Amino acid sequence: MSTSYDFYQVLQELLRSPDISSVAYRYAADDRTFRLICEQQTKRAKFSDDSPMEVFAVHVLNDGLNDVSYPGAEVVFWDEGIGYGDLYVDLSDGGGCTVKELFEKYKRPAKYILTLLDFGEIRGYEKAVLSGCYVYKYQPSYLPEAGKEGES
Repeated sequence: MSTSYDFYQVLQELLRSPDISSVAYRYAADDRTFRLICEQQTKRAKFSDDSPMEVFAVHVLNDGLNDVSYPGAEVVFWDEGIGYGDLYVDLSDGGGCTVKELFEKYKRPAKYILTLLDFGEIRGYEKAVLSGCYVYKYQPSYLPEAGKEGES
């Protein structure tokens, strides 16, 4: 699966957003995405007395980026599962546990989901279809339908 120029533009816009203070990156085999995330962390940390991880936490599901580093960045790599992120970047091919499952069935929290695949409607999120990617934005006013909460 290849990422487009538009995907990277959207990613950069989201990373610059002040309401994003952490990123979870799943299926992280794309070096450019990793670099853009780490660049944002080091930029924010430069103007703080806190550590890069305290300023802008970065969690990566270790699937293709073994022992990768970026100068000045602090990244937590996961072999299973993944840490929290206000922005959840998913470059999966749709196999395994899907984004829809993670956010509906397992109630994974995130303010934004950025993905290359269309996972349809995800309860509690508004979907924007962009050129080359999809952005799901959490809707705080979302109230689950009676009797639907926790169903599989």
